[in-house]
Amino acid sequence: IGQFDCRELEVVVDLDAAIVTSSHPVGGDAYGLGVQRDGSRAFAAQVHAANVSRIGFSPPSVQTAGFAFTSHGAALSADGRTLYVAVRNGSEVAVVDAATMTEGPRITGLSNPGGIHVDPQGRYVAVTNYGVPRLTVIQLPGGVQRHVPMPGTGG
Repeated sequence: IGQFDCRELEVVVDLDAAIVTSSHPVGGDAYGLGVQRDGSRAFAAQVHAANVSRIGFSPPSVQTAGFAFTSHGAALSADGRTLYVAVRNGSEVAVVDAATMTEGPRITGLSNPGGIHVDPQGRYVAVTNYGVPRLTVIQLPGGVQRHVPMPGTGG
């Protein structure tokens, strides 16, 4: 579970007992979090630092890479190969290779992306647009976007 304004990422492994089994310092306020389906690793995008950290759980490890953006959210692809990071105060989603921690071409055409989620089958990335009452659904592969109007103000 990423925690805002605490400089670490706490991971609760035993949800039934609700106990924290490990804590991994990542710095920069872990705000966006993508977790590998098998629970072997997680990725923490840091909202106040231009970093993304890859956290391994067995054995414990943290690898942090710097990027030219700060983030609002992160989601890992269904196959665990790609991390999608909502670029804070921008109009893009950064596409990061999870193995090498390098950025590829960005997905453009959004409006201050915030929350982000990849569907379990890996067919779509869904992105909220802060300040705009719509959900952007991005088809994978290909990047075709559909905008779904949402009730409210988007803020």
